[in-house]
This record gives sequence, C-alpha cells and structure tokens, in this order.
Amino acid sequence: MCIVALAWQVLPNKPLVLIGNRDEFYARDASPLNRWSDHAIIAGQDLQSGGTWLGISPAGRWAVITNYREKNSLPEHVVSRGSLITEYLKSDQPPLAFLASVDQAAYAGFNLIVGTLTEAAVLGNRGTPPQPLTPGIHGLSNALLDTVWPKTARLLEGFKSLDLSSDDDLLVSQGLTLLNDQTPAPDEQLPQTGVGPMMEKVLSPIRIESPIYGTRVSSVLILKSGGYTFVEKTLRPIEGNVVRLHGAWDQV
Repeated sequence: MCIVALAWQVLPNKPLVLIGNRDEFYARDASPLNRWSDHAIIAGQDLQSGGTWLGISPAGRWAVITNYREKNSLPEHVVSRGSLITEYLKSDQPPLAFLASVDQAAYAGFNLIVGTLTEAAVLGNRGTPPQPLTPGIHGLSNALLDTVWPKTARLLEGFKSLDLSSDDDLLVSQGLTLLNDQTPAPDEQLPQTGVGPMMEKVLSPIRIESPIYGTRVSSVLILKSGGYTFVEKTLRPIEGNVVRLHGAWDQV
C-alpha cells in the first residue's frame, strides 16, 4: 500500500477497520484479491515477487506494508518487502516478536504493521523501532507512521468522519469514495523527499494518476471477532473490477 488510514481497537466488535490504496507501475503484473492456493493467505499478489501489500490469514492475522519514499533505494535484487507480509501471515509468532526478528537492513525502506484480533505492532526500518500499535486512528503513507503529509491528513479527515459502527456495506462504499480523491496538495504543502517538486505534485493526491504509475487498487478491510469483510476495487490498468470476500475465521 502507499496510503492507509486505520482504526485499531476503537470499537470492541471491530478490532480493525482499514482503508488504503496501492500505488505501483501499471506494467508490474499482479493478481486480484483471492484466497491463495495454499489457503494460508487471503490477499492480492504481486506476481513479480510473489509477495503482497495487504493481507489476512484465515486464522485472523493481518498485515499491511507501505514503501518509505527516499531518493536512493537498494537495488532491485534485494528481497521484496512484500515477502514480509507473507512470512508473517504464515507464521505463528506474536506481532512484536515477528517484527523484532526482521533483518531490517535486507530491505529497501518500508513501514510494516502486523496484527491479530487482539494485538498489533509497527516497524519502520527508516526510524520506527518495533513497538506496539497504540489503539486509535492512524494514518500512514510513504513516511513514518502518523507523519502528517497533506494526502494523509486529507484521508484521515474523511476517515474520522465515518461512523465505524455502521454496517460493512456502507463502510466499504464510503471508504472507496475517500480513496478516490484525486485532489493534489498545494505547492507550499508538498513534502520534500528528494524526488523533485514536479514528482512530489504528481504523488500528492490520495489517488495518484500518471501515464505509467499510479493507484492500482483501493481496498477496505474490516475485521470482527467472528469474521471479515475484505473488498478490493481495481483502478488500473482497467478500472472497474471489484472483489468482495466475506468469511468466518477458520480458527481464532
């Protein structure tokens, strides 16, 4: 993912409500949200590296990752950051213990949040050591957790206006609407991450559109004690396909 808003342990019957966009080059092949063949993961899949950006396990584990924007990054041959999610979802380690075991230097910049229905933790290998995720509403883009970029602040403003206790279908509809916002940030509010002012402007909306790179999918994930609602809407390369998965936990 490249922008996320989430409510963690805000409601007793909904441990997690999460909305987010995945930004990527349009040419990078991916499969839509589905239950993987080994049945251990429910997620979309990056077919180039085999990893994912947002996923859950049938046992109630969940994870989301964003890239950390920086001018210089590690070469393409390093281990894919998306593999961190698959490793976590297939493991039985507690969230904080898993993050403490990550070889942070082996990956380009990332922010990773992993959890179960009762506990969650966050790691950013560019400045956030492994630590519990505090209950509340959080925003995350391509800087450290809760860094106030204009796009993150805009998404959080809309997210905080939602009635999280409403039914899943309404939350999904409202969440996808928020994620479709293409309003660019004012020039004077653009972050300075080393990519230049023109690219900062292109990357500043919640939903990014450019000729070869932009928002590929929007996702809404709702976790409850008894099961989940997971929705993914494809925006690029062709807009329109929506996958809706609902289910009970296999074992919790």
